[in-house]
Amino acid sequence: MKIKIVILIILAILAVANLSSACISNGSENFNLWISPDAKPLEINVTKLEELCPLKKTAYEIVGTMGSHYDKWATVIIVIPNNDAPSIRIKLPFLMNKENKAIPAGIDPTTYNWKESVKTELLFLKSKGVLSLQDEEIEEISSLAGGARSIQFCSGKWQAGGINCSCGKEGSVMVCREQNCL
Repeated sequence: MKIKIVILIILAILAVANLSSACISNGSENFNLWISPDAKPLEINVTKLEELCPLKKTAYEIVGTMGSHYDKWATVIIVIPNNDAPSIRIKLPFLMNKENKAIPAGIDPTTYNWKESVKTELLFLKSKGVLSLQDEEIEEISSLAGGARSIQFCSGKWQAGGINCSCGKEGSVMVCREQNCL
């Protein structure tokens, strides 16, 4: 009898472990846009960034967070990992409903002007000496902007994919995972 109980407990633990490794999207990815070009890292001036916003420094990264210069809804997050390429994330607010799905909190990501928001933020960061990008690159990046997107520099050009996409080995073509995991 004790062996049956132990076996049932082990089976229950294995069942929970399998469920926890499953990746289920709750829709929150629609409220985010990432610019994280691994193949052509963004040049971020940390000293200039610190003049604009307080930085949180950890053993692994430096993170700066500021309100949008485009509108009151978005937040701009700049992440500078110790051993990886910096990234810029633009995030809109959302709430979780009773079904644990993301819903708009003030602005709908499907009607938000991502292109103009990205252009405004990149031009602002460039004007403050935080970011080194050419105006042509800013135009190209902002033209690709949209919710639930990752903008990467792959195969010698800026490309947009889903949030689960990144450049393949050595900056080659964009590769996407099957599931969106947040």
